[in-house]
Amino acid sequence: MKKLAFFMLSALPIVAFANPNGHQLPSFMTPEAQIDLKGTITPKCAASTHGQQDLKLSVLGKRGPQKVTALAVYCNVREGAKISFDSANDGYLQGDADPADKIQYTATWNDMDILDETEKRDMSDWGHGKNFLFAPLVKVTPRVTGLEYAGTYTDTITVKVFPN
Repeated sequence: MKKLAFFMLSALPIVAFANPNGHQLPSFMTPEAQIDLKGTITPKCAASTHGQQDLKLSVLGKRGPQKVTALAVYCNVREGAKISFDSANDGYLQGDADPADKIQYTATWNDMDILDETEKRDMSDWGHGKNFLFAPLVKVTPRVTGLEYAGTYTDTITVKVFPN
C-alpha cells in the first residue's frame, strides 16, 4: 500500500505540465507570451446646449442682451476645428401668426457676432486646449421697435462643428 501511495504522489507534478489529453505541449508554446494592444479613437466634433433645445427669450421688449443658453463645443482632432452658425430666418425672429411679422436680432457667443458672419470660424487659436471650449453663453438682443404685433416670434440657429 505504501508503494502505491508513493507512486501516485510522485506522478502529480508530471500531470500538471501535460495537457488534458496526455500529449506533449505544442512547440509554439514558450515560457513567455506577448499581448499587443491597439485601439482607435474616431475623430469627433460636437456642439451641445446641454439638452436645452427650446429656449425662450423672457420678454421681447426687454432692453439689452438676454443670456439664452450655454453652448459647449468639442473637437478632438489635432488640426483644430471650425464652427459655423446658420439662422433659419436669416437673423430674424419670425411671427408664428404671420411669417411677414419679423423682428431683427443680434446673437453673440464667445464675443463673436454669430449672425453677421457667414464664414466658418477657425477655433484652433482659442487657446482652450484640445479645442474644447467650455460653454460660453449665447446672448440674444432682439431689436424691438414697439410697433410689432403681439404674439410669439421664433428662429432656429443651427451650430455645426467640424475639423479644419
